[in-house]
Amino acid sequence: MFVARQTPRRLAREGRPPPLQAIDPPQWPIDATSNAGGVGDDAELALLFEADQRERHERESRSVWKEAESVVVAQHDSSRRQRVSELIAAGRVRTGADWYRAAMIYQHGETLDDYARARAYAVQAVARGDEDGLWLAAAAWDRWLIHAGYPQRFGTQSECHVDARLRVCHMYPMHKPRLVAAG
Repeated sequence: MFVARQTPRRLAREGRPPPLQAIDPPQWPIDATSNAGGVGDDAELALLFEADQRERHERESRSVWKEAESVVVAQHDSSRRQRVSELIAAGRVRTGADWYRAAMIYQHGETLDDYARARAYAVQAVARGDEDGLWLAAAAWDRWLIHAGYPQRFGTQSECHVDARLRVCHMYPMHKPRLVAAG
């Protein structure tokens, strides 16, 4: 009996998202050691994270967001991602909180690789005891799926716009698993 190979492209044509292993990000080494050595959080990474979050909170507080401001924020995001990559290469990202912050900065990226890194870094955060990384890993996975043209799995991603001075949000489509009768 011939069974068609289930490639991500074939699954997309059938309207089904690919399995996790088909589009997993590259495997970065995951060291499941805790912060037992007394290593503190990286202060520069904490400042990068605070700047990232501050720009987003400022945006949410205003009802009108100009396109020029979006370009500036995107440039800042790109600079922050570049610096995070340098900190990781230098071995300065060590604690669960550090990996969570790195993941959040990459979550605000622009490419599938950025979202894949966000997910991998969130897993690193969880491996080091940062439970907030669980939600971020799911959010990064959902964002990757949406930008790759698939429905999200965990329902973490929505889009908002201002309509007649009201902020209107809607959730991106979700993957609906098919039930198969056992037997």
